[in-house]
Amino acid sequence: MKKVIIVSLMFLFATTVAFAQRGNDISSFDCPKLYVGTSLGIDNPAGAWGFNIEVPFARHLSIGTGAGFGTWGAKTFGEFRYYFSECHRGWALGSGIAYSTGFKNLTVDMPTTTVANADVKMDLNPRSSLFIAAYRFWNMGRRGHRVNVMLGYAMQMGNGSNYTIKNGYQLQSSTERVINTMAPGGIMIGCGFSFGVIR
Repeated sequence: MKKVIIVSLMFLFATTVAFAQRGNDISSFDCPKLYVGTSLGIDNPAGAWGFNIEVPFARHLSIGTGAGFGTWGAKTFGEFRYYFSECHRGWALGSGIAYSTGFKNLTVDMPTTTVANADVKMDLNPRSSLFIAAYRFWNMGRRGHRVNVMLGYAMQMGNGSNYTIKNGYQLQSSTERVINTMAPGGIMIGCGFSFGVIR
């Protein structure tokens, strides 16, 4: 799954650079008042792949939300962004909260401390995280649409384990590390595009 995401990110990044080379003239359109788009990435606020809605409410500010799916189940988020350039282009900083639902009643064949491989019944527990991210936006065409790349960091909120074993097994430390790496939190990398739909 991560290989597919990385290849897709490389393709979208190349597309982003290609559109950026076409120029960033914002004089040919009115700045949109609503953006609808999609994004993908690793620990992306909207999941490995999801949809986003963004509403500019001031010259350099916007509020957004979105939902999608990732390695930790369904994911949703809310975010504020500050843009350093007008018309919600160029560099931006964002901060928000993301929530992942996890998975219930999974049965996974994995190594444990007592048996080489066992059918482990487990829940991946819901997780919330605070995040901060840096964005770079470019025009896509001449109608106010955009492409972007993102780099950020997310920190889990609250205490407790990322998972719950339901049939008494104990996981090996290497397996625990893999599960905790998959859990929300850590480095965020993403890219996407958004359509300006209201002007």
